[in-house]
Amino acid sequence: MDKLKKQLTKIPGARILDIATGKGSFIEMIMQLSDTYSEIIGIDSSSKAIEMANNSISDSKVTFAKMDINKMTFEQNSFDIVCLSNSMHHMGDINDCIDKMIKMVKPDGIILFNEMISDNKDEKQNTHTYMHHFWAEIDRLKDVVHKETMERQEILDVFNNHPNVLIDQTWDLEFGEEQELTKETYDWLKNTLDRSLDRIKDHPDYKLFEKRAQQLKKRLDTVGFRAATQIILVAK
Repeated sequence: MDKLKKQLTKIPGARILDIATGKGSFIEMIMQLSDTYSEIIGIDSSSKAIEMANNSISDSKVTFAKMDINKMTFEQNSFDIVCLSNSMHHMGDINDCIDKMIKMVKPDGIILFNEMISDNKDEKQNTHTYMHHFWAEIDRLKDVVHKETMERQEILDVFNNHPNVLIDQTWDLEFGEEQELTKETYDWLKNTLDRSLDRIKDHPDYKLFEKRAQQLKKRLDTVGFRAATQIILVAK
């Protein structure tokens, strides 16, 4: 976490934009690591996500807005740090997304990417990856952009092949030793599988997905669950 804190605090009074913020989880991490920012704005195209973010974070320097990355209304080159956390796999065209982030960041600012990867360190983390692939496949059946978890090198290749960005630093995001999840958390994870199934109950392949959900529930009971490895990239 020290490396991420150094990036977040190297620009005093930074103005930060978090794209596809979801319920604001990455902003919560920023707030835990730094108090030197002047403003954080989180945007998301989902009204539900923005409602959840507003309910979970209350800070006079943090605001949320329902806004699509393709229709941003901010002045160009007006942010010191532009972030995209665990949302590369939700982007139809990641290169176009990077271009739009470049337009938002100041010439001397940084672009910060955080993305879960499938290069996991243990089988508990693989459970997270398998569940994510299950959710992603159901989303795609509902015409929602949701790609499977990428490998580390796939993500690096995106940036190495992009003509307008240069990777400055990259590292795995370490959370330290995590405590064993509670029964309530495991029950919640199983419920997410059931809720996903409810979305496709009329699909001809429903029974196949139901079988996969049962296998994932069994894996949760026998193998366990731990958050997948995440990679941080700082680009300029």
